[in-house]
Amino acid sequence: MRLRRLPLRTVQGTTADGLPISLSVTRLFKFEAFTDEEEIMLDVFLRAAIEQRAQVVHNLSVAQQ
Repeated sequence: MRLRRLPLRTVQGTTADGLPISLSVTRLFKFEAFTDEEEIMLDVFLRAAIEQRAQVVHNLSVAQQ
């Protein structure tokens, strides 16, 4: 059910660094379909996803100097 409101997809293959590829088209997100409680969980999820991506990019940057 959540994937209809928040379409996140993985694709085959990896990046040049061997990381999995994930796609999200934010214009397709149906934020109005979330309840208030789910909206709080969505906020936490999106913040965590952004922080995780930032950490991966930072670690790659440090590793590549």
